[in-house]
Amino acid sequence: RRWRVSGLVEDRLRFRQWLKNYQLSIREAKSSFFASVIDLEKNKPAALFRVVDNLLNPRCLRPKENLSLSCSAFLSFFSNKVDLIRSGIISDGLRCRDDFTSCDERTPLVLWSSFLPISDAQIVRVLRGLNATTCDFDPCPSWLLKEGLEDWAPLFTGIVCASLREGILPSALKRAQVYPLLKRATLDPGELGNYRPISNLPFLGKVIEKVVAGFLGEHLDNFGFYDTFQSGFRPGHSTETALVRVVNDLLITMDKGLLSLLVQLDLSSAFDTIDHGVLLERLEHHLGISGTVLNWFQSFLSDRSQVVRIGDSVSVPAAVSCGVPQGSILSPMLFAIYLLPLGDIARRYGVDFHCYADDVQLYLAF
Repeated sequence: RRWRVSGLVEDRLRFRQWLKNYQLSIREAKSSFFASVIDLEKNKPAALFRVVDNLLNPRCLRPKENLSLSCSAFLSFFSNKVDLIRSGIISDGLRCRDDFTSCDERTPLVLWSSFLPISDAQIVRVLRGLNATTCDFDPCPSWLLKEGLEDWAPLFTGIVCASLREGILPSALKRAQVYPLLKRATLDPGELGNYRPISNLPFLGKVIEKVVAGFLGEHLDNFGFYDTFQSGFRPGHSTETALVRVVNDLLITMDKGLLSLLVQLDLSSAFDTIDHGVLLERLEHHLGISGTVLNWFQSFLSDRSQVVRIGDSVSVPAAVSCGVPQGSILSPMLFAIYLLPLGDIARRYGVDFHCYADDVQLYLAF
């Protein structure tokens, strides 16, 4: 201001020096902040990737003039996309069913039919391990529940035990609030196809899911049901283990003087197109799950509904007849189970493979 009023050269030079110092301070503050955030997660590859991705590709959603219309448009787009993909899967599946049948029926034994009792101490550990993410369907903020863990624990324990004992997940906990998330910040925010649906679920439902996920993980570990070459959503595995295995196999092939053919599969809307009937068959015939446990998973999958929310605008509810919600605790594990026969098929035809969730690499040396 002084320079603009006085017009003196010395005031202009002083202004430029202050501006330079100000910009330098901002850069140093940003650098210090980013370094501290990265250093905090340096020993956790998945968390570190999320931090770096969020810093380099900030999420944004361009506001619309008519938010109500936007919510309805997103809801219709997501539903129609899933229906279109599933129509192709069903028609192709009819031709391929005989080829897959022998891979899909592995164990008729009953290995898990009821849940073990849950204690207050276990519920407290689960609550402490969950992020305080609140959904509009929650009766009170989740951070408030976490503040009084000792007081709330017996109530949570009773609800969780009743759900597991009866094999039912209440319908109120199967409602999802979907937020459209731009896949990359560089994409056109005005194009519906550039968004993925992320589900925000009731906090109590997440508590029950976390408990069930612990039991399911133990079952998969105890009976060796995890596919050896699936690196997604498994303790001790990551994108790093997937890359090391695939690159190592390709290098060994090169050392032998052979060629390798690598095919990378990208499954479109993989979580959203899961067939509930097929998944339940996997759980029953592939993993030996039955009784109350199977009933609970059937209840978890059935009668789901969702709304799309943007800002203060919300779409009308819509029923969900297939898929598992992105943002759910159990969904990644259920997807890995759904994909189990893929490994059997690849092995049958002598094709090497490795998976990280829905990213599949098939490769063959010749």
